[in-house]
Amino acid sequence: SPINLMDPLGPYGYVYGNVIPHEIEQLEIAYQDPAPGSSMTYEKKNFFMFLDKLPEGSDESYISSKLAQRIYDYNYTKFYPTSFHVHHKTEHQFNGNFYDTSMHTNHYVDSPSSNDGSDLRMLTLSFEFSIENYDRSVSLEESIVINNFFDDLNLMNRSSSSESPVIDELRFREFMDTFDYEHRWVYLGGAAFPPCDQ
Repeated sequence: SPINLMDPLGPYGYVYGNVIPHEIEQLEIAYQDPAPGSSMTYEKKNFFMFLDKLPEGSDESYISSKLAQRIYDYNYTKFYPTSFHVHHKTEHQFNGNFYDTSMHTNHYVDSPSSNDGSDLRMLTLSFEFSIENYDRSVSLEESIVINNFFDDLNLMNRSSSSESPVIDELRFREFMDTFDYEHRWVYLGGAAFPPCDQ
């Protein structure tokens, strides 16, 4: 990391192996909004935010996928979002191009070890944003959902304060539900900052 992610040279799966159908991956998206009163630790570096504590009775938020188990022989299928951060510009290139901004949502596992003895610490979803080179099929309604999420984060005010906010509203579920999970790059990697051991 960073790497240059390229589109397949031909029908999907031609370069990167076989297509993985839904019935094999068994992808399940079950994100929830943090309940009012959830606490968050905020770091100015890359607008890093950690969701530290959820009020009692909060709904479970997770993504479930069989890919780590079926492709990489890890024992994990369920991952819980606990932090996110923003990069400008994107760390990776896409078909040779950088995008304006990427948001990484880090998901952690609830088990300390895997079948092969290695430690799979997290699953990260990365979403790229651009002012000019964006997906023209994104609807006005979807744009509003994305804008609402970043308005809730209030990044400009956070950047001048070291306070760790308590969440009144964070429209996380509808933001995450906006994205296309059927067409994505999947790879086994590490954290993009030292010591790069995650």
